[in-house]
Amino acid sequence: CYDALTGEKKFEKEFNDGFYSSPIIADGKLYIMDRGGVTHILKADASGTIIGEPELGERGDAVPAMADGLIYIRGNEYLYCFGK
Repeated sequence: CYDALTGEKKFEKEFNDGFYSSPIIADGKLYIMDRGGVTHILKADASGTIIGEPELGERGDAVPAMADGLIYIRGNEYLYCFGK
């Protein structure tokens, strides 16, 4: 993560599995789903603090979608919807 105005590096993270999907920001959080089906959730700020890393239970390559307070994630086999 770099500051867009100054070019200063704010943080850098290493993850075990590769990424095919694009990151998405919603509700102040950065969501990145790796190819193993783990959604890495970080604070969308200069800290890069990891909030959680829930596992889907199957591989996944799609970008998570957000709508009406719900999160939709497509795995290789199923479509999931999470929320209240």
